[in-house]
Amino acid sequence: MIDHVNAVTGYDRPPVVALRRPGDPAHIVASADRVATEPGRQAKYDVRDMITSAWEGWTRLHPEAARS
Repeated sequence: MIDHVNAVTGYDRPPVVALRRPGDPAHIVASADRVATEPGRQAKYDVRDMITSAWEGWTRLHPEAARS
């Protein structure tokens, strides 16, 4: 995941491992594999598409982030 984020944003930063904050879920599971088992269904976007969309939205609101 970090490699995808770094590739999309142009940053090359290692992850920062920290304790879970109040309100953070205990664990997160994300996979589009199950939808592929349903007849006629498939994921429309992959992880890189979602990171790209989020980054484009963030840099519209925070243009200085794209220049860092």
